[in-house]
Amino acid sequence: MEYVDGVSLEYVRGAIKLGLRGKMKLLVQAAEGFAGIHAAGFVHHDINPRNILINKKNQVKIIDFGLAVPNTPAFHKPGNRTGALPYMAPEVIRREPTDERLDVFAFAAVAFEFLTGRLPFEGGGDSMAMMLQRINKDPLDPAQANPKLSDELCALLRRALARRKEDRPSMAELARRLAEVPPRRETDEVIP
Repeated sequence: MEYVDGVSLEYVRGAIKLGLRGKMKLLVQAAEGFAGIHAAGFVHHDINPRNILINKKNQVKIIDFGLAVPNTPAFHKPGNRTGALPYMAPEVIRREPTDERLDVFAFAAVAFEFLTGRLPFEGGGDSMAMMLQRINKDPLDPAQANPKLSDELCALLRRALARRKEDRPSMAELARRLAEVPPRRETDEVIP
């Protein structure tokens, strides 16, 4: 394995001050990496901030392929819950058939948390409450969690966090759109 001299996205979120543009650059790289995994015919199954590393050159490296599976019908069948609960897609919790769109949901939850400082579904540390929220409620609105985010970015996060996997974009589309949308809301305020 490659040695990555760097830190996790989780560490960056908590200890390093980055503006929205800097955060978006890291998220775009990560989304492109996950899109590459999907294009190669695999589902990562464990997207969370600890599995996204940033090296000293600000390059994103994706790690922990221990739960990755081929993206084939045999591996779409309901099975074990995999991944970290705060980022787990509703279809995994409901034990429904899954596909690569569970990674889209998990990545969107990571992005939401990275950009807002909050999880889209909060259960106060209670795993049962977290699971029930994921199944029965819409996520916290990103515009409410961080009013500085642009309308386009908030709409993209809402779509990627859709409870129905059919309503989510592909990871490739998500990566492309993340690179295109403005991160910050336009204001009427004139800055001298």
